Amino acid sequence: MDYLLDYGISEDTLDTIKKRSDNQVSLIESNETRVSEAIDYFESIGIRKEVIENMLLNYPDIFFKKIDEIKDTFSHYDTSNLVLIINNDISILERIF
Repeated sequence: MDYLLDYGISEDTLDTIKKRSDNQVSLIESNETRVSEAIDYFESIGIRKEVIENMLLNYPDIFFKKIDEIKDTFSHYDTSNLVLIINNDISILERIF
């Protein structure tokens, strides 16, 4: 899970994830490629790092999807507007995923 540090995910966020009782830690460890691809994509479209951290904490299942599924979901919206909304309120993710 330490690979997330290379993406600027804070130690505090990693500690919070590690303290959870669900299987999120093992999923993050066993899905490094998917998680990394998702982070790369989110960064490339303009989602801020601190928002990506919040997404990892609050909507971790998004990061376990295939990158093509994530891109397809975003393709149904005006991506630049959606990014603005996500950067201000990640709860919109509940409606699009």
